[in-house]
Amino acid sequence: MQFLKGGFSFRLKFRGPVWQASFTNHRIQDVGDYERHREYIRLNPVRGGLVNLAEEYPYSSAAGMVLVDPVPQGLKPQSSIAS
Repeated sequence: MQFLKGGFSFRLKFRGPVWQASFTNHRIQDVGDYERHREYIRLNPVRGGLVNLAEEYPYSSAAGMVLVDPVPQGLKPQSSIAS
């Protein structure tokens, strides 16, 4: 993403800010971290007051209308994280 944004910004030749500052910059560390972020996203419609249960929101994977991609390969197993 940084490559795409950087290339666009360079070609734009504008010296001011182009992109909105991110509220977070986080790389998924392991399967547990992936699951926490996935659950956070799944519950966004509930936190936003759009529905009472995530499964009620038709545009979410929680509704069971779409297949969710499997956990990405290459993530570190949870047991390799030092406490």
